[in-house]
Amino acid sequence: MTANERTRSTKRPPTSNVGATLLGATALVVVTVAVSWFAIGGLYGGCVGCGSQAAPQASTTSSTTSAPVHVYLTIVNTAAGADQYLPANFTVPANTQIDFQITNYDNGANNLSGPFWNVSGTDGGTETIDGGMPGTPQGAVSQLPYGFASHTFTIPSGPQTLNVIMPPAASPTDPAVVTFSVTFTASGTYNWNCMAPCDPASMASPGFMAGTITVV
Repeated sequence: MTANERTRSTKRPPTSNVGATLLGATALVVVTVAVSWFAIGGLYGGCVGCGSQAAPQASTTSSTTSAPVHVYLTIVNTAAGADQYLPANFTVPANTQIDFQITNYDNGANNLSGPFWNVSGTDGGTETIDGGMPGTPQGAVSQLPYGFASHTFTIPSGPQTLNVIMPPAASPTDPAVVTFSVTFTASGTYNWNCMAPCDPASMASPGFMAGTITVV
């Protein structure tokens, strides 16, 4: 991190004990690890990462879904000190409006390279921000000013690219919420990454600051 980044607790690398990492996040979210069970149960539910209110749970929706499908993701700072998206891997249908909601509880700020300050690949070319650290632009935005990035949710290459920016939370208990919509027109596996150099161990660990979207 650079000198202009906000101070936060020293982070420790995520351990190989995934169960311990998830237990460390339960103060903020309820994570269901039985992904395949929810994939079956959510075939017609039109929702990924829902179940209980704002609880990050992965599920799969039907490729014939015509109504918008809702995807709820949460960014937490685990008890081990690692930044993590929950869930990191999920499935959505093609040719369907996917309404994302990403709730960020991390109040640390990070730098970005020029292109990643701009929103791209969303329906309408904007994201909508609710909350965040003081001074964060609110409502629909197409870019964020320097110093107001915590993480990104980025598909850097493939049939469709995407970049949205998560501002820092106002505090670890007062999150920033970003919403946006995407319509994937090609099926396949899309690899997403956080392009903000946040926690080095999380950046290097699949399932923390990187994952996959399977479009069917």
